[in-house]
Amino acid sequence: MGWLSAKPALEAGEAVLWRRKAGLSGSGPPTRGTLYLTDRRLIHVPARLQRGRSGEVRDWPLEQIKSVEGAQSRDFTIYRDLTPHAGGVANRLHVRLQDGTLLLFLLARRDEALAEMQGLIARHTAADPGE
Repeated sequence: MGWLSAKPALEAGEAVLWRRKAGLSGSGPPTRGTLYLTDRRLIHVPARLQRGRSGEVRDWPLEQIKSVEGAQSRDFTIYRDLTPHAGGVANRLHVRLQDGTLLLFLLARRDEALAEMQGLIARHTAADPGE
């Protein structure tokens, strides 16, 4: 990892396909950082200033990702679906894992990111010879 930039440690032969600044939301304030999509994993690397507070690098193999969707409020208004530290609905990206875990990322230009991620994940999981 760089001093200011958030760069993941990649495995041998692993290539970064896509990246975007994104917060990973949990029970407390979101952990700001960078979301990377490689040909093998989805990786969230916390920003430099967040690494000591809440910042461990988190990663999930592409095979564990069941779906990537933009969050929608239950009644399509932003007022009833806002929770502390969850960001506005227009910025929320849900990643559901095979075990049912739901990851919430907050990022700008969500719809653009959503289309790019869905396409890349579909392409790389379909090309996986292990399936």
